[in-house]
Amino acid sequence: MWGYPVIPALFIAAAAVLLVYSYAENLKNSLIGTGIILLGVPLFLAFRKGATARD
Repeated sequence: MWGYPVIPALFIAAAAVLLVYSYAENLKNSLIGTGIILLGVPLFLAFRKGATARD
């Protein structure tokens, strides 16, 4: 990739800044969004186990 590892590092830094400002600006909605995303983790694991069992 062109610019590796600087470009990915800049992306990670920018995403972290946006995340921090998002939580600082609107904590309640940010926590709700985080909770919704985390609720998908068990579903992902369940579907992944089901896919490997069939293969």
